[in-house]
Amino acid sequence: MGGHFGNLVMNGKGFITVALSPYEQRAFAGLFSKSVKNAVRRVTENIPYVLPGIGFGAMVYKFGLDDFNARMRKDPKFFDAEAAAAGSA
Repeated sequence: MGGHFGNLVMNGKGFITVALSPYEQRAFAGLFSKSVKNAVRRVTENIPYVLPGIGFGAMVYKFGLDDFNARMRKDPKFFDAEAAAAGSA
């Protein structure tokens, strides 16, 4: 039963074993001609789904950063007593 496709072999229990020679495989066939186009296509198809999340995350990050910086500012009215004491000395 040795057919041509990968040298099909019938073992004793009725199962067909397929063995493909490493010389018949083309693991990197079309790597540069098709993969770049495919990657660009996949990225451009997913932009509408990913971009709103990235935009929302950037807005939350900017809000948190601005709020943190605003809370770290010192209020000058808390230091009026020190300024008056330093001016009278």
